Amino acid sequence: MRRTTAMTWVVLLAAAPTARGEIKLADEFLDANYGYSLRPPLNCQIVRQSSPAQGGTAELVRFIPQEGNWILTVQLTTLPKEVAMPVLLAGLQDELRRKYPGLKVYRAVRRPTAGRSGAVLVAGYTVGNMRWLHQQALIRLAPTQVFTLMLNSPLSTRETTEPLFDAVLRTFKVHASAEDQQALREGMVDGSNLLNRVRVRELADRLVAQTWLNVTLDGKDLGYLHVKERVGRHKGVSGIRIEQRGWLFMPDGSSRQFTGNFFVSDDLNEEAWESVVRTVRPARPPERPVPSYLLSTVDQGVRLADKIVLKFLPEPSERTFSGATGIDLKEKVVAVPPSYLPRTIAELLPRIVPLNKPDYYAFAAYDEQRRGLSTRTLRVLGKDSFRRGLRRIACWKLEDRLGPYAPGSVHYVDENGRLLRLESGELVMQPVPADGVERRYASRRTAAETLLLQLSKPRRPGQR
Repeated sequence: MRRTTAMTWVVLLAAAPTARGEIKLADEFLDANYGYSLRPPLNCQIVRQSSPAQGGTAELVRFIPQEGNWILTVQLTTLPKEVAMPVLLAGLQDELRRKYPGLKVYRAVRRPTAGRSGAVLVAGYTVGNMRWLHQQALIRLAPTQVFTLMLNSPLSTRETTEPLFDAVLRTFKVHASAEDQQALREGMVDGSNLLNRVRVRELADRLVAQTWLNVTLDGKDLGYLHVKERVGRHKGVSGIRIEQRGWLFMPDGSSRQFTGNFFVSDDLNEEAWESVVRTVRPARPPERPVPSYLLSTVDQGVRLADKIVLKFLPEPSERTFSGATGIDLKEKVVAVPPSYLPRTIAELLPRIVPLNKPDYYAFAAYDEQRRGLSTRTLRVLGKDSFRRGLRRIACWKLEDRLGPYAPGSVHYVDENGRLLRLESGELVMQPVPADGVERRYASRRTAAETLLLQLSKPRRPGQR
């Protein structure tokens, strides 16, 4: 889907076939933004992080088990200068000894990982009446950057958690290269220069009042997205507004309603947005007794200059309630760098970049999954064509990625940068007449809206 459309993807971890005695791990997890992958333990909740660097260290992800008193984290540390791996390992032990007097080191060895220099530390320490096992692996990404995998667990679980940590570490891969990092640095410069040249008022004649996009998956109709673009105001400030409304009718019988409102000011210094996803599914038949349900996600953001204030609906397990006001929204502040790409401008990028010059741009962009920033890239590939029925349509081709190592979505646009076709794997979006959407989806939309209205009504205590 388009990147500014709010979507919640449920990550299902499935076990791969394993030999007897082999530790079972989940499918590969790829961090497309930071360029690494691993296979985490089975049955973990994946919580992507985007925490500010503390002493040069940023936490990237947490794996939280459904059962078990431990958390596996991945961090990225940026050093002021290159430090040899034995020195890093010794410094890590000194730091832990200062924090936990009486630390007992069971293993501290150099261990190459993913074809790169690395080290592993396994140690025990006591906090109060509780004895803990600390496992930490260091993997060098670049001369001054080091990945860290860390797992803390009760010492009594060492027989199971130490082999588990080793098994996960063996699956760790680094996809980033020095050439990639250099290209990204140059792309960030080009992206910042492009944003400095953007004049919102000059974009007014490039806006499209209304676009209806039909969405297909594996060639079958999946839903639609209705997009409106216009010059407008937000709290007295002039700028550009984009509204998105749509439905997806999923193969599992559920339906997802999308609503999004995005605003950016003329000077690009102010933003406001809200995106909401509501997923409904009717009750299953008696032979598969699953009740109907409604699941909502909310993402709100307000930016002034270099700070974004986010409000969002937390994961169901983390939600709290305040009487009649309903579920509390969680709040978070995110600092943005000069290379930050406003969400509304991201939708208009193909109409801003020079299409006749192959080029590569990179930006810091908001990522709803992380509730923080990720790297977004846009590669201009030049003239191309695609087939529509029996005709070939001349166009310009661009590749868009949220995360440099993510699968890209391909945009085919006309000479003005307006969308003709978007491909993301087997998912395709194409403009269609409004009456075409009505013919395809009217009955399914009506049924989904009726169910959404029923499930949204307040229920009395004990009412099913």
